[in-house]
Parts: sequence; structure tokens; C-alpha cells
Amino acid sequence: MNSVRRRLFLLMALGFLMVTGPSTQDSQAALAPDADRLLLADSLYAAGRWAEAAPIYRELTVAAPEVGRHWARYGTCLHGLGIYDDAARALTRAEADEGRGKRLQQHRRRRGRP
Repeated sequence: MNSVRRRLFLLMALGFLMVTGPSTQDSQAALAPDADRLLLADSLYAAGRWAEAAPIYRELTVAAPEVGRHWARYGTCLHGLGIYDDAARALTRAEADEGRGKRLQQHRRRRGRP
């Protein structure tokens, strides 16, 4: 029964990700090896289960530190847990990474690359 619940939970989370998932090709490529962990983290995040989602997002920031979305969600979880200083650092990192990603996309467009 526990296996059925887990699968149902993951299917619901997959539907959620299809609507709100990663927005760039770079982030999708970076997430591929950790897709199951991301799916679980995003599901916990959507349910407001910060204490369970935060360690998974932390792992994802270590595995793919260039993905600002991981940092943003990690920071949001920490904020929800009242860990404000670490939350501020994570959110600052998310903003920096998001800016770098946008600049890279602009550079690629100017050079005629997708």
C-alpha cells in the first residue's frame, strides 16, 4: 500500500511539474540526474512541507549549484522554517544565478544560438 501511495504522490507531483517545471534548457539538463529527488522536493514544497523539502533542495544545490531555481526554493523553505540568515543567502544566490542565466541567454541570441 505504501508503494501505491508513493507512486500516486509522484504522479501528482509530475503533473504539477509539467505546469510549473524548469523554465530553461540549461536547468532541465542540470536536473536530469536528480529528477526523482527534484520531483519529491517540488511536491513537498507545493504542500508547504518545508522541513522535508529543505534538505533535498540543499542536496540539489550541491549537485547543480548553477540552477537558481534550487537556491530559490531552498531559500523559501528556510524562510518558512524561520532560518532567516541562511534563507537570505540562498535567495541572494538564486538572484545572482538567475541574472547570469539571463545574460547567457541574451549573449547566445546575439550570436544566433538558441
